[in-house]
Amino acid sequence: MDVFQVFQDPDWVITTKDLVTRELQMPKEEVWIVSSYLGGELDKNLFAPVIEANTSRGVHYYYVIPEDHLSREKIKSIRNMVSHPDRVHAIEISERHLFQLLSTHDTCVFDPFGREESSATGYMNVPNDLNELDYFVKLGVDYSYRLVSTVKAIGTPIDLDTVVDHHSSDAAK
Repeated sequence: MDVFQVFQDPDWVITTKDLVTRELQMPKEEVWIVSSYLGGELDKNLFAPVIEANTSRGVHYYYVIPEDHLSREKIKSIRNMVSHPDRVHAIEISERHLFQLLSTHDTCVFDPFGREESSATGYMNVPNDLNELDYFVKLGVDYSYRLVSTVKAIGTPIDLDTVVDHHSSDAAK
């Protein structure tokens, strides 16, 4: 694909608002999110209603997070806000340097292993200091598939039901 074809594709760069819309419309089975922040997922004006709608219709969310208690607590909060918490999963990456590289630009991939034309559609955040908007660049299908395949191979699924809620244990003291 040459540079002119990239600019003719209206989806090659989108805003956070566009990503919210696509996340509501595109995934049929899975959404994979690589992030150390996860604030947008809990925001009722951004992704929170989308996650609820998608999990209610059977979509599974896989959050790739660093190995730390704050990220686990955010995943637990996401699970607590949806009607189907069994459809929210977390995979930890313990290799700190690899995770830092992956999460520098928050990334999401819709249906990485699907067979439809829209499968393995991915977007990566591009930090922007010029204005308040975040932009997301569309990823190639091969890269999206390889990213999720690699995470599945090296990541560790965690049992979110056994994650200790530090606030509850502090309150009990």
